[in-house]
Amino acid sequence: FNHNGKLVYYGKEHGVEEGEYLVVDETIFHPQGGGQPSDKGTITITQGSKENETVFVVTKVMEGSDHIIRHYGYFSPTCAVTEASLEKDVPVLLEIDSLKRERFAKLHSAGHLIDCVVNTFCRDLNLIPSKGYHFENGAYVEYIGDIPDVDQKVKFVKQINDTLAEWIQQKTLAADIINFNARDYTQQVLQLDEQKDPQKWQETIQKLGGEAAQVRVIGWHCQENEKKLSQLWQEKGGNMCMCGGTHVDNVGRFKKIAVTKLKKKQQNLRVSYVVE
Repeated sequence: FNHNGKLVYYGKEHGVEEGEYLVVDETIFHPQGGGQPSDKGTITITQGSKENETVFVVTKVMEGSDHIIRHYGYFSPTCAVTEASLEKDVPVLLEIDSLKRERFAKLHSAGHLIDCVVNTFCRDLNLIPSKGYHFENGAYVEYIGDIPDVDQKVKFVKQINDTLAEWIQQKTLAADIINFNARDYTQQVLQLDEQKDPQKWQETIQKLGGEAAQVRVIGWHCQENEKKLSQLWQEKGGNMCMCGGTHVDNVGRFKKIAVTKLKKKQQNLRVSYVVE
């Protein structure tokens, strides 16, 4: 949860809440995206001694349309900010809040796991994945469709909660759950350099063949290639779920995942949940 890097530049945007920001050569901070909030933490500008350290508190991280990742926040009031501390290539220490990272990863992963139950055991309901919101102030996943029958709703919630409780008790690897039913969907992990190469994406789809599979791209998403990948996979008759969030490696990290409420939102069915 820490990494040494170099400062690229300091900037300031007027008229926004988090106006000041830092850009570094490499970052371990996950920017807001994938339906979840960004990492939080600090960037310490080191200049040889503890007394000369300048601490920048990171409250939000965003990737702009220019693909530059900006770390927004403020300088600690106990530190002196000098021109020398903001010079290009000065050493920096990046530290993310590990508890927040784990919390956000759990909220995000829980949304995937609920979706896995729906795709595996509730396919007869014809619910189409629509969106996910994995923030602390009320996490949910939404599906296009509805469950009008009250008894079916009760059965739906019970199926999800019972299955998730079983997976947690067994401490199942997350990757094994995503591959729980290989006939219906397949996990394909792509690294960042592969995602920048459309040829790699095409090879991936050809490798999976014509099976009706759900490809979950775990890691950074590459916006300029999403449309191309989507078109290629839809030609194969599959259902693609792009993902740019953080994930847990083992479901045993959860104490509990529980669906708490179903609510109809226009054409969507919202499935609210909590995690521990």
